[in-house]
Amino acid sequence: MALLGFVTSWGFATLPCDPELFPAHVPLHQGTPAKTTAMNIDRTEFIAWMERIMQRFDLLGENMRKQQDSRGSIDGEELLDNQDVMQLLKVSSRSLQRYRSAGRLPYYTISGKLYYKLTDVHQFIRESLSGAGRRKDAE
Repeated sequence: MALLGFVTSWGFATLPCDPELFPAHVPLHQGTPAKTTAMNIDRTEFIAWMERIMQRFDLLGENMRKQQDSRGSIDGEELLDNQDVMQLLKVSSRSLQRYRSAGRLPYYTISGKLYYKLTDVHQFIRESLSGAGRRKDAE
């Protein structure tokens, strides 16, 4: 990883950098921050570099959003895996297995992994809450 060292108004700064991010004419120094030599840059060049860095962050953010959006869906509905459902319902993996075996919670197997539609999980919660109310009424 290349390190970019420069002097700013607040002192010496070192940034890890991608060589593709900066023009080839900018000397990049190899080594640890202690071995990096300072280079003076003017304010406009510094601002241009920071803008490039921010553009890279924006690209990374867009890519992360795209991955989250395409995370998993069936018929346009979000899919949750076992871990998501266990955290949402605050139950153990064994309880979740019981709900599946009893047919109370529909699931899908995709490439050997279990998934649940978010709407099915919400329906399960509603049914569980209404069932708990009926039991209390019966007592």
